[in-house]
Amino acid sequence: MRNFLILSLISALLMVYACNCDDTGLTTLFPKSEIKDPSGNLKKNGDVYELDFGEVLVGSLKMIELEIYNNGESELIIENPVITGSTEFSAKLQDSKINPNKKTTLQVTYSPQNKGADTANLIINSNDKEKKSVTINLKGKGVLADIEVCLTDENKCNADKPDVLSIDFGQITYGQESKKYGFSVSNKGDYKLNIISSRIIQCPFDKPDCKIEEMETPTYAEFIYEPSEIAGEYEGGKTNSFQIYYKPVNGGNDKGALEIVSEDPDEPKVYIMLKGGCIAPRICPQPPYSIDFGSVVVGQTKEMTFEITSCGSEKLVISKMEYSTTTSDEFGWTETPVLPIELNPGSKYTLKVKYTPKDVGEDNGRIEVNTNDPQSPNGYITVRGNGKEGPSCTLVVDPVELDMGSVVQGKTSPEKVVMLTNTGELDCNISSFVKIQGPDSFKMTRPDFSSGATVKPGQSLNVYFTYTPSVIGTEQSRWRITSNDKVHPNQDVVLKGEGVKTQPCIIEATPNPIQFGLVALGTSKVVSVTLKNTGNQNCFISGLKFDSTSSPAFTLGNFPIPKTLMPNATAKFDVTFKPRDIKTETGKILVEILSGFLPKTAATIPVSGGGTGPKVCVNPKKVEYGIVNIGAQSDQSIEVINCGTADLEVTSIKLSAQSSPDFSIQGAVPTGKYAAGEKKTVTVRYKPMEEGEDKGKLDIASTDAIDPVYSVVLHGYGADPNTQCGNVTGRVCSPGQEIWIGGAEVCVGSKCTISDPDGYFTLSCVPVGNQTVHIAAGSFTTDVPVVVKNRETTDIGAQCVKSNAKIAVMQGQWDAMESILDDLKLPYTLYPQDDDRVVSNYNELNKYDILIINCGAIENLDSTAITNLRNWVAAGNSFMTSDYSYDYFEKVFPNAVDFYGDDNSSGAAQSGGSARGMTGCTAPLTCNVIDQNLVALLGINQVGIASICWTTMDSAGSNTVIHIEGDVYNDKSMRPVIVSYKDSANSGKAVFASFHLKDQNAQNMEKIFFYLIFQM
Repeated sequence: MRNFLILSLISALLMVYACNCDDTGLTTLFPKSEIKDPSGNLKKNGDVYELDFGEVLVGSLKMIELEIYNNGESELIIENPVITGSTEFSAKLQDSKINPNKKTTLQVTYSPQNKGADTANLIINSNDKEKKSVTINLKGKGVLADIEVCLTDENKCNADKPDVLSIDFGQITYGQESKKYGFSVSNKGDYKLNIISSRIIQCPFDKPDCKIEEMETPTYAEFIYEPSEIAGEYEGGKTNSFQIYYKPVNGGNDKGALEIVSEDPDEPKVYIMLKGGCIAPRICPQPPYSIDFGSVVVGQTKEMTFEITSCGSEKLVISKMEYSTTTSDEFGWTETPVLPIELNPGSKYTLKVKYTPKDVGEDNGRIEVNTNDPQSPNGYITVRGNGKEGPSCTLVVDPVELDMGSVVQGKTSPEKVVMLTNTGELDCNISSFVKIQGPDSFKMTRPDFSSGATVKPGQSLNVYFTYTPSVIGTEQSRWRITSNDKVHPNQDVVLKGEGVKTQPCIIEATPNPIQFGLVALGTSKVVSVTLKNTGNQNCFISGLKFDSTSSPAFTLGNFPIPKTLMPNATAKFDVTFKPRDIKTETGKILVEILSGFLPKTAATIPVSGGGTGPKVCVNPKKVEYGIVNIGAQSDQSIEVINCGTADLEVTSIKLSAQSSPDFSIQGAVPTGKYAAGEKKTVTVRYKPMEEGEDKGKLDIASTDAIDPVYSVVLHGYGADPNTQCGNVTGRVCSPGQEIWIGGAEVCVGSKCTISDPDGYFTLSCVPVGNQTVHIAAGSFTTDVPVVVKNRETTDIGAQCVKSNAKIAVMQGQWDAMESILDDLKLPYTLYPQDDDRVVSNYNELNKYDILIINCGAIENLDSTAITNLRNWVAAGNSFMTSDYSYDYFEKVFPNAVDFYGDDNSSGAAQSGGSARGMTGCTAPLTCNVIDQNLVALLGINQVGIASICWTTMDSAGSNTVIHIEGDVYNDKSMRPVIVSYKDSANSGKAVFASFHLKDQNAQNMEKIFFYLIFQM
């Protein structure tokens, strides 16, 4: 016992000496900050820090990443960094709260806008008791690099007349070359200039007089410059001389340009325009050609055409055009060519061929072509096709469980429908539809299946049932459908109902179901629906909406909720179908009534419709080249398919103007008419010329009414052969995988990217080994460990951010956005309508990352509340408000939006639409979704929104993003409807909606709200 007491006393003494103690003798734990710079740029002289960026090119940017460590024993809290002095410096803090023995990063950026020295002070305040404030002296110098390209024979330079650098080489005989012209490339600045690349680009054969943005890298360059290496570092005052000439490889006129790309921020690209002509016949496109019939049902014939153009300067003569002896006899002529074929310059010949597969499998062959084109005297056209099995019946049954509702014992219910839809290519033959289990209370009233029934492709058949309960209580029966559907030859439908003593209210919808049939893409069709109360009691309609499985191609018109229908009374609403694809779209409209105090589905109205017309599809939708060594090349083929039901005209296929020059199209470009189901292939090459990420888009322009210009994303990374790194790909989702999140920031260390509108991301050239992927969607984050392998792509799959953002909600009188948070299972703290603590007390506000302010919330917006919100948002937090609570948005950020009325008067913008003569403000207004991430999420670019003409916005400021806009004044001018404002690069966001987000008829409103939450 004595030894135990001695040991206890020694332990207590050691604890006292090991801890910091205040005057009361209690132990106190302190945070302790330490700043480090892994790059070695940060210097310290005594207590003074200095960060020198050195010389930085005017218009460019240099970033230095500092690390702030917490070497103390409690949480270190850092205020938002403040910069005084030159505005060319900025700072971004990754985390404001650091646990003991952890660190965060501080990104300091210098972006000089003018030549000369710049200085500033970076002030970092924290709760470090010893160093509450640290000042870092920032300095840097802006320097200039200025490219000058001159035609030495004409004494013309881009600096003097940037639009007149052009050379006309004249007409050249085939096999000869033109005179050589001199040009020079110089750096007229005082700082070294990096000339990144140079290349020859030319007009494609089908657009010989194209604009510069339509030019592409040719397979064989006919304009040649020597020496071929223009790229490199040019010190100030350095000049290099070159020569350029024209050596045509085929007949006809050529137009092109020499493109020189440099780091000159004023002129990143300089062009010398080039043109010349070759005296010779020429066949376009250049062989080998390719005709792909795609998949054709065995025994059926598919016809196709291929156009040949005489694009030279002399007559083209085709002396031979015949199938080779090795070609399958399943290919043939629709019209046999009559030889010789003579085409004057500019004339065309249409080759007509056909394919009739005899069995399943791939067939190949070639058509041999001889011409007087000196470049391509002997060529061939590849033909291929694939025989496939015949089409089939696919029978979709909806619903598979039909609730007949509550019916008085002995009475018969109104008819309810089961819809049978054929989504296949062959007739669906239904041999029987019979009851196999359950009472006779359920009856099939029509049609009669005693002799079977047939459902045509794309059509539906309605089967009607009634319910006559013989007992009080619930009943159900099972019915079986037998058809020629190979996958599901037998499908069951369960019918259920309840017998009651007294007649409730009954909602009957006409028409039910709603069948739109086929609607042309790019157009819409409207059907009016009548609801009738056929019961003996009033029906209190509390909801009218689509269920969660419904296609967004269907939208509801105005129907004021709540609404009372007395017995035999009726009410109407509209349903609009606007197809976006060639497929059968389905949905269900749910009519809800109040039963006691709880909502109950009183009627279910199935809707269906299909799209028709030409439609572009591609495979793949995104081309990933991975990591490619500098100077090496990788070719990828992209299939362009007419997946529609009518002929598609593809007018152009080209790389977008913003694409990296390291991408180029190889071979012929398959433009022209595509029959339904026809596909053609275009090859895109990636040849990186320097280290780094390259992005591009292949733009396919066509007569597709939905996607007139379809873009295929191209992505690659050029790396030194000795570089050790790999790629990481994945997809970002919300908690519970409710939606895919576009615009999320994904980082491994300092290497970051942004997820695309569908949530996909690729981090290129990540260091090998154990890494952590940090994903942030606004205030919601998650960390994912990953092992990166050298030169391999690691797919981490779908990664959902966590519900870790702290949300506060101010209760309102009219809107109730917290109910959407409930639906989305996001936790929050609710402040009653008369409680403004969360804005009047900064310590209370600072508990949260996101604040939701409902329409009709308390508005004690004094100077303290305004300052609190402004400072809180500046620290990286966000708030959202709606309709009458717009004062929160306007007074905190007065320059973000110009609201209707006097900006200095509270409530002036309320009823802005009524003040301008608008009526019926509860009727849905068709609004345009202009945020492309939101378009990708919804699947549509328009949505109907009600009650948006009360508090109206006239225009948005320069730092304000408009997500949705509409003609709120009915004056054919679009005004903002939903906006978000970001005060600075490091601040959070303020979001405003002109309408109530709760109780909208638009079934997409939860998705819109969800999207906005993950931007905050």
